[in-house]
Amino acid sequence: MALIIDEYCYTLINKFLFADSPDEIHTSIYTAIKELKEYKVQPYIIKRFLDTTIEHLQQYKATDYDSQQWANIKMGIVFLNQFKSSIADIR
Repeated sequence: MALIIDEYCYTLINKFLFADSPDEIHTSIYTAIKELKEYKVQPYIIKRFLDTTIEHLQQYKATDYDSQQWANIKMGIVFLNQFKSSIADIR
């Protein structure tokens, strides 16, 4: 399962890198969480997915990306934390 979550994280991160707007980033996260819920993934796994994605994004370096991609990475972290806090009480 960990490998699948990592792959899903990188798929989401790739969407962030090529997003044209913050709304697109937000929608990508919302859609990913919705799909996980539709597959009846347990809430603690969804939280782990969000945590893992944030951890991956925090390892990225600004010098490796153009300004739009770097802004998308930072915005992705903000949105992921917002989603994470909204499901914090789910166990």
